[in-house]
Amino acid sequence: MKITLSQTAQIDIINGQHARIWEGVDDTGTPIKAWIVAISPQTHDAEVIERFALALRELKTSGRSEIFDMRFFID
Repeated sequence: MKITLSQTAQIDIINGQHARIWEGVDDTGTPIKAWIVAISPQTHDAEVIERFALALRELKTSGRSEIFDMRFFID
């Protein structure tokens, strides 16, 4: 499966950690949401890392938090 994601300004708390909500679609067009707790560029190039970090900070958070029961996310 392949998915395409775009970050949103929404931050939720999952298992006590802040997670940014990303929205997108899978390769069949099904809309999805992903709660991302950590993300890291896989390079040692300082310029690329800085550009990546700036892009992540680009969106301001809405200040709204929600809590979800993890049973909804586990198969």
